[in-house]
Amino acid sequence: MEDGWTAVERYEGGEFAWLQALYYFDVPGKAAVDNLIGSGALPVDTRSAVDYALGHLPGALWYPAALITASPDAFLLAAGTGAVVLYGAGAPDAALRQAAAAVEGRAGRRIYLYTGGYANY
Repeated sequence: MEDGWTAVERYEGGEFAWLQALYYFDVPGKAAVDNLIGSGALPVDTRSAVDYALGHLPGALWYPAALITASPDAFLLAAGTGAVVLYGAGAPDAALRQAAAAVEGRAGRRIYLYTGGYANY
């Protein structure tokens, strides 16, 4: 598993396909994130507004993790209908994992968590 993409493919298309409605997926590699974004997934920056303004992944929506957790339905409405790649500054903290858990499996949405964060993009 060079960049994490192999595990994601295995979960989505293989023997673990049933998990996609139940769990969010950790995606550790930049190549996998680029592949997801290239396939239409929306990157969502959960860092501070200042950090977002200083730089973010291409096409990213800014939405703080605490707001995702507090109001997951409002977040999903703002994020559109496709897959979502959540990320923070670096390795996911408890708030980011809690946000991912709050929206996982809602309306059949696939939620990915970029474990490298913006610092490693």
